[in-house]
Amino acid sequence: MPSTQAAVAEAEVDVADAAGLDRQVRGIVAAVVVLSRLATLAMVALSIVGGTQSHAYTRVPLATIVYVVLAGWSAVLITLVLRRPVRCWSRTSRSPSPP
Repeated sequence: MPSTQAAVAEAEVDVADAAGLDRQVRGIVAAVVVLSRLATLAMVALSIVGGTQSHAYTRVPLATIVYVVLAGWSAVLITLVLRRPVRCWSRTSRSPSPP
């Protein structure tokens, strides 16, 4: 039975390593999403400044609504990405049943 116990211990270590890797991957993905969304908002802000200076907006209230909706959607996306829990549903740490 020592080999069975060693196999179970090794499987538990593999599951713990996989869960740690999942957290790292999730953190990297969250950082990429947040940074890309913030970069998009910075580009939109620059286009707003440029459009305002050149009087490019014919309907200012409509442009304001569009940009407010864009900023709101960005805030929702960032919130969802940062609050989503890590789920390791495919890797469970169940001990095998005895033969």
